[in-house]
Amino acid sequence: MTDVTDSAPIGSESVRLSPTGVDGMDEICDMTFLPPTSDHSYFGAHMGCGNNVNGDGHNDLVITAQEWNSGAGRAYLYYGGLSMNANPDKTFEGEHPGDRFGQDACLGDVNGDGYADVIIGAVFYSNERGRESTSIMAARIWIPRAI
Repeated sequence: MTDVTDSAPIGSESVRLSPTGVDGMDEICDMTFLPPTSDHSYFGAHMGCGNNVNGDGHNDLVITAQEWNSGAGRAYLYYGGLSMNANPDKTFEGEHPGDRFGQDACLGDVNGDGYADVIIGAVFYSNERGRESTSIMAARIWIPRAI
């Protein structure tokens, strides 16, 4: 990955992107990602980058917002490359309030097909709604099929 993400404090809910190169990284922010909604969702608390999800030869970025919609959580996928912008290319949502979908996220090729898959954790997910539990941990994996 030739880009470095700099996660600001959680309260600011923004992510800044600056490229690196032969001469190193400068002090100028090249792109700022802001949460698509203004609901104190902890946007930017967790990110994953460094792998190519859509097969265009550029590394992509996933940024999560684990507190979106009463803690159901949301994750935003941004395709890298020369035309990269701060608008999400794909959005994933948690299923239930309190799941904390987006507690962690990464991009990696889990099925060996040469493309990165999107892996997003939901620390309090339970498929048995109504059952009280703080020890259920789950991850959801999206395997790209013409994303």
